[in-house]
Amino acid sequence: MPHRLAALCLVVLSGSYAQSLLAQNSSPGPTSTPSLEQRVSDLEKKLQSIESIPIVAMALKMNGSAQANSTPEANPTPQSDAPLELMKWEYRFKAGQYEFQSRHLFSYILKNRTDKSIKLVDGSILFTDLLGEKLMSIRLLQDIIYSPREPAPASGEWSVNQFESGEQRMSTVNHDDVKAILVVRRVVFGDNSVWSEQEQHQ
Repeated sequence: MPHRLAALCLVVLSGSYAQSLLAQNSSPGPTSTPSLEQRVSDLEKKLQSIESIPIVAMALKMNGSAQANSTPEANPTPQSDAPLELMKWEYRFKAGQYEFQSRHLFSYILKNRTDKSIKLVDGSILFTDLLGEKLMSIRLLQDIIYSPREPAPASGEWSVNQFESGEQRMSTVNHDDVKAILVVRRVVFGDNSVWSEQEQHQ
């Protein structure tokens, strides 16, 4: 998305620069045409000045952070052999004073289906509508301790990606119209042995 914003800025600035050149060429008296290198340099300086505006810089930073935190899943198959099971989840949208301050608030309960404690988890929960279209996904909190055969609650805040339409829908769609799919990639047990989803399907 930052590249798209940069491209848009270049188009706008290029248009402004072209109008400026047209005005100069229509005025009487001799004028000098800047070289291509000089024009590119001027446009880069103008773009940098736009990106240095606090609100623009914050929007770019938040977008990059949201993309880095996202864990996209392509129609995952329910895992019948995973060591964890999703028992319950709840969601609430927390509106900030400014859009970039808004947060997704999630709480969920996972149950350990094994006879060994789990101390580290790598996985996510994918949320879709009833047609299977992705709304958003969140990464599981990693350092929750799951006792053998017992459930454990977890809760946290996740950044809002304002450029993802699915996340906007997540804040308005009815809870009963959302499907949650648990995707467990790896877990570390109390004895330091590792369960891997990839190894299970080799």
